[in-house]
Amino acid sequence: MSTNYYWIVMDSSIKLATGETFIIEVDDLDPKIHIGKRVNNEFVFAQNPEYVFEILNRFERKDKLVVDEYRRKLTVTEFKELLNELEHNTEYVNSWFC
Repeated sequence: MSTNYYWIVMDSSIKLATGETFIIEVDDLDPKIHIGKRVNNEFVFAQNPEYVFEILNRFERKDKLVVDEYRRKLTVTEFKELLNELEHNTEYVNSWFC
């Protein structure tokens, strides 16, 4: 079984000078959003793990920054605990994969 994890990012909109609204939709598979995937006892990173931990360390432990593909939100503490339990695979850093 595998599970993908993403930074929580919301779609945005921009109001143009013409009065039209332009919607910017988030692509979860974008390596800037997709953190990686748990596969068995391994976490396959889409982002550099040092960067991931740097971001996580900027926030409070109870802040929910990560969501999995089943839309379950995780706190910083929950996600760090998950990552610390698994082997780290960096073969696909900066790659698009699902």
